[in-house]
Amino acid sequence: MNEKARTDSSGNQPAEKQRGPLRVHVVCGDVMVVTNRMVFDHDVQYANRKILQWMDEYQDCKLVGTVASDYSDLDKWLQHAHVLISYCSGPVADDANTAVLQRWLEAGGKMIGIHGTSGGYARRVKDGDFESALYEGEVHSGGNGPRQWVKKKFHDTLGAFFMAHAPIHTFPVRVEDPEHPLNKGIPAEFPLEDELYLFELQGDLADYKILLSTEYDIMGVDMVRSNYAYTRGYPWDPTREIDELQELYAKNALPRQSEMMVDRDPGTRSADHPALGSANKRVVAFERKVGDGAVCYMGLGHCSVNLPGRPGYKGPWANPTFEQLVKNAIGWAAS
Repeated sequence: MNEKARTDSSGNQPAEKQRGPLRVHVVCGDVMVVTNRMVFDHDVQYANRKILQWMDEYQDCKLVGTVASDYSDLDKWLQHAHVLISYCSGPVADDANTAVLQRWLEAGGKMIGIHGTSGGYARRVKDGDFESALYEGEVHSGGNGPRQWVKKKFHDTLGAFFMAHAPIHTFPVRVEDPEHPLNKGIPAEFPLEDELYLFELQGDLADYKILLSTEYDIMGVDMVRSNYAYTRGYPWDPTREIDELQELYAKNALPRQSEMMVDRDPGTRSADHPALGSANKRVVAFERKVGDGAVCYMGLGHCSVNLPGRPGYKGPWANPTFEQLVKNAIGWAAS
């Protein structure tokens, strides 16, 4: 240690100079993507508390948080922010705030996006829309299903556009880049029960580092008939693995009733990345360079709200490996 190192309060032991505080803006919001009303979808209050708690546990410097329920006024909130953390279910930045976010990232800002951040607005599907669908379907659930997600400029800046998710089940997650800070202390492969997000990478694939992956076939019966998970009497069990899940859906789920309609496999474009090479090898987490800044996005992290007499599903948030991933992401962004 050099001669300029400070000593502690006793005057005996040298202590490292402390870094100054960093400002972190947290966006946690929940707006129903079809009705534009607040609903109990993801438990953003719970996620917000956990994110703030894990920020407080960061040891390299003090992280000072500001909190919002959407992306409005980013010019104010990001002016002095070093990090943006987002866990959303519905709201995406409008074009004006997306432009602010894009400039902030290009100037060196770091963004962490979790789970629903890659979602946004979905439209109700009409009968004629199935002509372009990846698989056969029909309008169901009183006209509310299926839905098709709509890409916005925000997804270009984030680098991920959510298109569908698999029913909640347990799947293997594999580390693709063990040297990346996100994966510090993470097993090379680990099981996780979660809602697997299927999202399409945006922009230049050369800007991406693939950090986590898994295998999933979007043409499986569990996806084609995915609305079964929302019907009365569905035998909920998030510990099922894919073979058991598909056996259940093949036996009991109504055909042609998917929760979401897709007109292409989001993995097709991602397959051109050298770390992937196959549409069925799904990106679970990535880092994307944006000018002098970067985005780290992970599709993991589903949770649902607690209601009186009915505890919500916390799944991955109760998993120590997922917790470490989020803490590692905070460390990556604050370093």
